[in-house]
Amino acid sequence: MLNTKLKAFTVTELLVAMILTGIVIFAAMRLFLNYEGLVRFKNKRMETGKEVLQFYRVFSKEFEEAYTVKVTGRQFSFVKPDKSIIQYNLTEDYIAREVRGQQDTFAIKVNDLKVFKDRVTGWAKSVTLSLLAGADTFPVSLTKQYENAVLMNKDLK
Repeated sequence: MLNTKLKAFTVTELLVAMILTGIVIFAAMRLFLNYEGLVRFKNKRMETGKEVLQFYRVFSKEFEEAYTVKVTGRQFSFVKPDKSIIQYNLTEDYIAREVRGQQDTFAIKVNDLKVFKDRVTGWAKSVTLSLLAGADTFPVSLTKQYENAVLMNKDLK
C-alpha cells in the first residue's frame, strides 16, 4: 500500500497553469477597460451633441417666430409679437439665454459668427454660427423671412 503512486500534477505544471490563467485574466481586463473608456467617450460626445441639438432647436424656433431680430455685437434680441424679448448673449465660453428674467446657459462656444442685416431696418436677415462643443464643430445657418406687415410697421423700427 505504501508503494502506490497517486496521479497528480507537479508543482511546475501548477505554476505554469496559474501564470497562463493570470495572463488571460490580465488581457481580458485590459480589453474590458479599453471598451469601458470608449463607451464613456462616446457617451460624452453624445451628450455634447444633444446639447448642441437642443440649442439649435430652441434658437431656430425662436429666431423664426420672432417679430424682429436685432443683433448688437454678440447679443441677439428676439422681439416676439407680444412685445416680450428673448436675449441671447454669446460669450467666450457659453451661450446665455434670458427670457423674462429667467436665465439658462448652454455649454457651447461660438467660434464664428456672421450676421447679414437688412439695409433699411438693420434687423438680422440671416445668421451663420459655428458652434464648438468639445472637439466637434457644428455649423448652423438660419435665414429670417419677415412678413410685409412687419416691415411696413413703423413702430417696430
